[in-house]
Amino acid sequence: MIISKKKVEIIYRIAFIVVGAFNFILLLNHEFWRDEAQAWLIARDTVLTPGSLFTVTSYEGHPFLWFLILMPFAKLGVPVFALKLISYAFVMAALWLFLYKTDFPWVLKCIGAFSPMFLYFLVVPARSYSLAAFLMIYIISIYKSRNERPLLYGISLSLLLQTLTIYGGFVFICALIWTIEIAIEIKSGQYKKNNLFQKVVSLVIVFFSGLFLLWEFRFVGRVIAEPRTSTWRGAVKEVVYQIVCGFKELFQTYHTLVMALFLLVFTYMFIKDKCKGACLKAIIVFLVSIGWQIYIYAFVYNNTNHRLLSWLFIILFVVNMLLPMEENGNFDWKKGDFSIRQCAIFITAITIIFSLNYMNEKFVDAIKPGLCFSHSDEIAREIEKLPENAIIFITSSDYDSGVVAQVKKHAIYSPFTRTKASYADRNPDFSENMTYQDFVSTITDMFPEATEAYVIVGSEVCGVEDLDEIVEDNSDVLTKYYVPEEYPYYGETFYLLKINLN
Repeated sequence: MIISKKKVEIIYRIAFIVVGAFNFILLLNHEFWRDEAQAWLIARDTVLTPGSLFTVTSYEGHPFLWFLILMPFAKLGVPVFALKLISYAFVMAALWLFLYKTDFPWVLKCIGAFSPMFLYFLVVPARSYSLAAFLMIYIISIYKSRNERPLLYGISLSLLLQTLTIYGGFVFICALIWTIEIAIEIKSGQYKKNNLFQKVVSLVIVFFSGLFLLWEFRFVGRVIAEPRTSTWRGAVKEVVYQIVCGFKELFQTYHTLVMALFLLVFTYMFIKDKCKGACLKAIIVFLVSIGWQIYIYAFVYNNTNHRLLSWLFIILFVVNMLLPMEENGNFDWKKGDFSIRQCAIFITAITIIFSLNYMNEKFVDAIKPGLCFSHSDEIAREIEKLPENAIIFITSSDYDSGVVAQVKKHAIYSPFTRTKASYADRNPDFSENMTYQDFVSTITDMFPEATEAYVIVGSEVCGVEDLDEIVEDNSDVLTKYYVPEEYPYYGETFYLLKINLN
């Protein structure tokens, strides 16, 4: 379909405004989950030293860039709501780049704008995935000019590596292929000294970003889950399982069709590309990038979650590599002769269209009015109503982090550290378990003159042994001060407990 440039601009504006408005409405209806609040508390309570932030990142398994971006806001005392706005800004900036600065057909851009890449999943849950989405689209937008602006390309790859480890394979293979291209350029003598210097510097930046990541994650091996298999056959079986699960999660009932189309189209493109250059390079980038993520899913994180949406960005990048290829004419139905460009656009369109199935159940649930995902906001509001001198404790720094991050007027304490409550410590040497007697003793030791205390208790994890049972048996000493009426959709519920210390 051919339409005027002016009409395309209008379509882009409408798509951007509609997606932006919809995301903002959903953003207002979303309560913070513990992993979002965890990042905010880390940014608030750590500093840029090896023994502080860079020890936390090692145990967290997340690079430092997202925490660094949040730090100025968190340390200045800005309300945690800023976390949502930052995530929103990154995804909307990515959408703007996608619409106005990439070379995909306008129809494909419009379909993509309303896909899980830009709608809800990476903007409303405010995580580092939003920053990664922006960096991926930016890398796509400057890829064709990487040799003219090598520093931008190299720095972008480095920043992506410092955002999400699941993009490690993508950054590695892009840097390796670029190194080979530069080496061929040097061997042929077709280079400019100043430009070559910038390219080398860019590669050095990527290389040191990788080394820095290894140093950041110097302790991460201590918190990685035990492997589910110790044999090579078991490992292969696990990898295949994760591949199939990934396609099932992303494309739902159409996962087999999409897998078959990928295999068919990639095989055709490989045969069609007579020099075995551009297509082979694109296929290698795809396989290494996705392969690294499959390895992470199978043997490290044991969880895919919205990380799967990164596949869509990788596919966009791979197709973007092939877009500059010359057209070989229109498709001839009799000969069955597709051009490489047509194949690339076709597989991208199919991928994005079928990825809309990812939004079926999850998205429908998300837009229900008044849907409760967590009680963190509700409990935080109740705490703010307590007297200014109220003594408040948590029972889990992990599950209670959503509440802690949203309370501004009161100090909340951790019985495990005997300090103000903060982020969850992933160091396996640190334990958050104690008896009820030790818990009460800790409160009285910290506040000898206190006559009562309030305690945040989570339904899923509580570090005080048998606290729920003790509450029922000692209703004269321990009372449930506030209990939300409705159970949340995803189970992160809390209640406030009041303890009489007399």
